[in-house]
Amino acid sequence: MGTQIGDAYASGDGDGASLLDLDALIDGIPTRGVVPFRFENYSPDDLDARLGVTVRDPSGAAVAGSSETTWDRLVWRSDGPLDPLTQYEAEIDLISHTVMVSFSTAADDSAPPFAPSFAPLSLIESFIADQSVCCEIIPAGNDCTFIDGYQCLPLTFKPAILAVSRGLTTGLAERYTTLSADSTFRRFLEPDPNATSYCIDFFVSSLLENRTETITLCGDSDDVQPAPFSQEDRSVDDICQGPAVDEETGEPVGDGGCNAAGSSSDAPALLLLMLLGLALLRRRLLYSL
Repeated sequence: MGTQIGDAYASGDGDGASLLDLDALIDGIPTRGVVPFRFENYSPDDLDARLGVTVRDPSGAAVAGSSETTWDRLVWRSDGPLDPLTQYEAEIDLISHTVMVSFSTAADDSAPPFAPSFAPLSLIESFIADQSVCCEIIPAGNDCTFIDGYQCLPLTFKPAILAVSRGLTTGLAERYTTLSADSTFRRFLEPDPNATSYCIDFFVSSLLENRTETITLCGDSDDVQPAPFSQEDRSVDDICQGPAVDEETGEPVGDGGCNAAGSSSDAPALLLLMLLGLALLRRRLLYSL
């Protein structure tokens, strides 16, 4: 089946979040009043305490309710049933600015079907970091005369299988279907020469029902695509200006290229050049007297 050794999920910071529902009316919301708003560049860790939603009815009166963040969207829930076939306006505070979104209710409280679906699993040979080090980084093409900042970068790599899928659920059903925090569409799995297939699990929940399902996707090991690129290991001297430590253990792993060069070979050479320069300057001063 393959052991998961990483994921490829990335999310933006809170101030970069943008709403995906600005250009169209959200239609068919069940009258129980659960309204999910979808974002891109969305990080719930950044936004949990700073998002606010105010919903108003056609008269402009505020509708009582509360909001919460799931892994990939903001959900507003009304305290009581909404009027059927009615348009509401939602004012959403996005930290740095406010946006307005319209939604309308359905004729009743009927919920869309909970039937999440995914594209077939694609398997690709890839690489993942085996060891990462933290140090002052050598800038690309630089001669080590200035510091490019303290970072942690991969040093050595190991093979992996990248498993990729995507969600196919659309429309209102997709709006009420959400992945849990440990589900992503891209997973790194440990290669197994004896495996006949590789599988990943998606943990999917309904925002309308108290219901969670596990959906397992598998791909045949014979269908693994070759790696589109190669990845070579690097040395501490290649990427570090000074001493480096292992990111996981904190143990020292090397002195770094610029540090070693500057302390062992460059310093004596520079001292010799300085002495020769002083000697030439002294000779010129003596001849000028």
